[in-house]
Amino acid sequence: MKYKKHSFEFKVKVVNEYLNGEGGYRFLGKKYNINKSLVEKWVGQYKTYGHQGLAKSLGNTQYTS
Repeated sequence: MKYKKHSFEFKVKVVNEYLNGEGGYRFLGKKYNINKSLVEKWVGQYKTYGHQGLAKSLGNTQYTS
């Protein structure tokens, strides 16, 4: 299965809708046809890191020696 990356603007839009009380994780997931856990992840990243948390992937960082 191919994974599609979502744009920064899209993530901000979804997070703002959640924070403005326009829907919960499940509702927004269905509205935009994405998994609700992805909405939860984005909201968490935004609350922790601000807009920078949505700008790039924070996981699977590899460091070279």
